[in-house]
Order: sequence, then C-alpha cells, then structure tokens
Amino acid sequence: MNWQEKLATLREELEQAARELGELRALVLDAAGELGEGGIVLDTGRRELRGDGWQVPLTPHELALMRLLLAEPERVFSRDELASRIYGEHQASQGRNIDAHMNRLRRKLPD
Repeated sequence: MNWQEKLATLREELEQAARELGELRALVLDAAGELGEGGIVLDTGRRELRGDGWQVPLTPHELALMRLLLAEPERVFSRDELASRIYGEHQASQGRNIDAHMNRLRRKLPD
C-alpha cells in the first residue's frame, strides 16, 4: 500500500469516526431529550427549538435536521448527505427538500 492509499484509508476512518461520534451524541440526546449548542436547545419531547426568550415548534423533518446539525456542530454537511441521513440512503435525491426545510427554519428563527 503506497502513502496515497494509506492517506485515503486514514481519511475514511476519520470520517467514519466523526459520523459515529455524531450518532453517539444523538443517542445521548434521545436519552436526555435535549441537546444544546451555543445557547440553542433542541427539545425532542416537545419537538421544539428554544433560545433566550423564544421557542419554535418543529416539523418532524425540521427536528431530524436540527438534531443532525446540533449533534455535529463543527461539521459541514452536503445537501445529499443530509437528505440520505434524514430520508434514507435511497432518497439522497431529496437534496432540494433540505433547502426547503432550511429556508423554513431560517424564517421561523428570530434574527
């Protein structure tokens, strides 16, 4: 195995570890019912997002989207990756639906 193959393998392992860490945070969220980051709290039981003096009800897809984003706050997701994680592997073509969910979330959140 040359150094380029080793680097590619290491990169894949790191990406897998990052996904597993996000999934672990999501499991902790399921147990606690809440996940917070930067003053924002996601309450899965009430299906709402809360901040300082505001709360926003979420649809099931918005909840799933926020759960992914808050579970891995430092990560940048592609549209297709978000779609496959929310809708399932066979529905990765739903990337434009992610745009619609994000736009609705932006309109719901205070400035």
